Amino acid sequence: MRLLKIKYLMILFFIFFAAMIIFGCDPSGLGSADYGSAQINGYVMDAFNNNAINDVTIFTYPPSDSVTTSENGSFFIYKFYLNSNPQEIMIIAEKPGYQTAQVKLNVHTDETANVTIQMVHK
Repeated sequence: MRLLKIKYLMILFFIFFAAMIIFGCDPSGLGSADYGSAQINGYVMDAFNNNAINDVTIFTYPPSDSVTTSENGSFFIYKFYLNSNPQEIMIIAEKPGYQTAQVKLNVHTDETANVTIQMVHK
């Protein structure tokens, strides 16, 4: 009887994983391949002295992958899956010692949107 339960559970797990492979899921968690994707190229700088700010965490709303700015304050989001075309999104920049900054941006399918974000010290 116990062996039958184990076989039954193994069959259920196999069906579940086979369904995940066959049907897949959107890697961004949101958005749709129907509207394609866009890229976002950005730069974060200090609002007072215009110096680049490194190690800033960049989020988007609707959510996508978060990234961190490089030494020269730049960041790049390779694929942002769209819910519509164009789509308005929010870029959010956070770093300890600075106020959180937000910028609205319209992105279009198969285009690279450029954004500059200015952050203010707390």
